[in-house]
Amino acid sequence: MNLTIEALKEKKKCCGPENTGLLEKLENERCQYLDSIQRTQIQLCSIAYQVIKSNEKWINHWLWYTGGDPVLNPFGVTSPTEANAEIDRQLASAEATLRLYQALMDKCCESTVIKDMLDTLKPAISELTLVLVKLRQEKEKAPVRQKAYEDWLKSTAQTETVLNEIVLYASDCPQINWMTHYDAQSNYATMQPDGLLPDLVFEKDALRGLVHNIPSGRKVSAKEVVKEAKLRTEIDVQTDDFAGAFTQALVNSNAISALFNQLSGILNTIRAVGNLGDGTPIKVDDQAGVRAPVENARLALIVEKLQELLAPLLDGKSDAQQLDELTCILKYPLENKNKLNAAIRLENNKAKPVSDAEFNEALQMLINERKDKLRVAEEAKNSCTDQLAIFDSSSTLIRWLMEQTDPPIDDLQIAYTEFARKKASQEPVLRSEDVLINESRTAKGTNDISYDIFEAGKEKPVATGSYKTYHTVRFWPSVSINYVFGSRTVSVFDNATGQFRTDTGIDNFEAVVGVKWYLGPSNLTRTAARTRFIKNTADKEYNISRGNSVLGKLFLTGGLGVTHKFLKNYFLGAGIDIVPGLSVQGGGNLFFRKGYDLMNGQISREYDVPTGRWFFGLAIDPNVVTKLISIF
Repeated sequence: MNLTIEALKEKKKCCGPENTGLLEKLENERCQYLDSIQRTQIQLCSIAYQVIKSNEKWINHWLWYTGGDPVLNPFGVTSPTEANAEIDRQLASAEATLRLYQALMDKCCESTVIKDMLDTLKPAISELTLVLVKLRQEKEKAPVRQKAYEDWLKSTAQTETVLNEIVLYASDCPQINWMTHYDAQSNYATMQPDGLLPDLVFEKDALRGLVHNIPSGRKVSAKEVVKEAKLRTEIDVQTDDFAGAFTQALVNSNAISALFNQLSGILNTIRAVGNLGDGTPIKVDDQAGVRAPVENARLALIVEKLQELLAPLLDGKSDAQQLDELTCILKYPLENKNKLNAAIRLENNKAKPVSDAEFNEALQMLINERKDKLRVAEEAKNSCTDQLAIFDSSSTLIRWLMEQTDPPIDDLQIAYTEFARKKASQEPVLRSEDVLINESRTAKGTNDISYDIFEAGKEKPVATGSYKTYHTVRFWPSVSINYVFGSRTVSVFDNATGQFRTDTGIDNFEAVVGVKWYLGPSNLTRTAARTRFIKNTADKEYNISRGNSVLGKLFLTGGLGVTHKFLKNYFLGAGIDIVPGLSVQGGGNLFFRKGYDLMNGQISREYDVPTGRWFFGLAIDPNVVTKLISIF
């Protein structure tokens, strides 16, 4: 198409022959053609997308077999049943058509119309007869196709001794199957490189202890020990070393200077993290490329008259042809400038002649108008080109859809079952086995799990290992220091003096004991590295159920103030974890002031008056608070 269009273009001649406009016509026809097939294209692409989406897991599971080629049928072989059925359908249709043709031939007469029809039918019958011969030959090959298909099934199934039966586990949401590998042929040495296992395993995930290359007849097993552990926030764990150092510093005066050095390092780190840069705003000139309007009345008149003068030359031509003509005039302006002056003098013989600068400026404005029109047309053409590019990319998707075949899964399953029962060796030469199948598989919650792998006939374990598990929470206690905005002074009646007094010793800081309710499952052992590991190793969607999403950081909180108990302080708000065990929160504070009813100078009734304030606070894990209290 592109070569044909280029060949139809004519060389531009200044003030010469016009372009025929055939190129523009072809471009328009191409765009109209693309529009006409767009609906079908969208429908086919939608079908292809649905096929890929619904079979995504199947395709991904066979990429290792196809060499990375995403196909529905990784085996490249289809059952001959459908092919035989299609041949039968085509054969029946061809035979029915031939019978119709022959019936017309039998009713032949001397009519001119029938005679002309016979002239048309004879070659059609001959061609159809050849098609029937080929279809019958293909039908006769059905046993050959079936035999080749059965041979393929036999060669694919386990018809010989299995050398090595390897077991691997795929992960499927919501469970991740982590695997640790041991090689029985290498003294049960670990096989996987570092960095493939998490340092903490979610309670609903599984750690598979896979022993590979186990010889036939050898038995291996594992003894697992599950010990319940306490769930601790990450800040609680990280402050253990600090608390130990602080305690030792208090016991040993010589360590005080080292402790201050440690604190200085922490402060320097905090300053470094808090050293943020500022951005520079980007300025945009909104007026760039906008042509100024014609403000000069004389210039406007010149443009109008020039447009009228050139109308016979420009009318009926395309914008591109008009631009060529105007550009040509710009190069040789004298003749048209004289005509313009003559036209202006006809209306006003006292008018000032048009100068070269004025003529060129007016002509340039007409040129710019055509350029703007061509620019808009070019943008429309580019849109058509973009549409063509989308069509090309979509064609790839549609072509992929048309090339797909159904994998012979049912036949393969039958073949594997039958051959495994009758012919295949019941035990491979080498095999894999998951040995962690007892206590660790049923253990839930936060645990320390250790295991020993034994080989039958040996007293000592041939391999050992351990790992930790954790569980998520929705509720967690907290201790916070909240700042309450506004005055909280109260007036109380002193029974000893019989007078009212104002208690101003109530400050705006309040210690609060409360509970947090997370909006989603929360992993209190969460760190950025652990979250990133799950995202990179499995998928980001797995982080939600494992408490590593933003819902596991956001919480609603309720608490009771304990600094000024008589105020009956209640705190209700929301917050977010900075790290598990350390969070910021804010909300409302409801406390009660005393109210009194007086009668004849005596208190007749005493009651509570609810009062509200806003607060902002910092909450910390109670275990950390307990640890700090024990130090001091």
